[in-house]
Amino acid sequence: MQTFDFVFTLYLMKNILSFANDLLQALQRKDQDIVNSMKLVSICKLGLQKMREHGWNSLLSQVSSFCEKHFIIVPVMENMFLTPGRSRHRAQEITNIHHYRIDLFCTILDMQLQELNSRFNEVNTKLLLCLACLCPKDLFAAFNKETIEFSRLNRICDLAQKMVETNKHKVFSLVYLLVTFPLVLLVATTTVERVFSAMNYVKNRLRS
Repeated sequence: MQTFDFVFTLYLMKNILSFANDLLQALQRKDQDIVNSMKLVSICKLGLQKMREHGWNSLLSQVSSFCEKHFIIVPVMENMFLTPGRSRHRAQEITNIHHYRIDLFCTILDMQLQELNSRFNEVNTKLLLCLACLCPKDLFAAFNKETIEFSRLNRICDLAQKMVETNKHKVFSLVYLLVTFPLVLLVATTTVERVFSAMNYVKNRLRS
């Protein structure tokens, strides 16, 4: 624990989690606020991106100050980096600043940004925001006449019809697609069960 590598990694993860803390707390709540959560996702992405572009000097200063206070050796960033357990002849010739800034700092932040972008991509974000607009518990229901009209609907078919009447099926095409999918599903499973029963005649044990 009394090494520069440990302190650097600890401060790096501390700074990353400080950006994601509000988002994590919001996603763990039982009463989800989709709009607020999407804003926190954008704020988290922006914070991590700014940290990647402009946060290196601040992080290095924090780590160096901690190490000096606790008498931990701080490597000279311009010197060559030596991988523990490898001989100097086989070691990759890179500087300390390249190892800590490129291989650790930038790589870990890129992984975090890539994970957020994959989980909350443009399509998913748009879909969640569209669903929030149709939520009967919308915070702006008192000021939005269309939201109040949607909150009075009881059936899925009524929702699909109302979306067409208000032209929201064009604006929120993904939501309209999800709403209309259940309308084409069979209410009973008798037909499906008969199909699987008929498969036993075609795909029997002998043929398998």
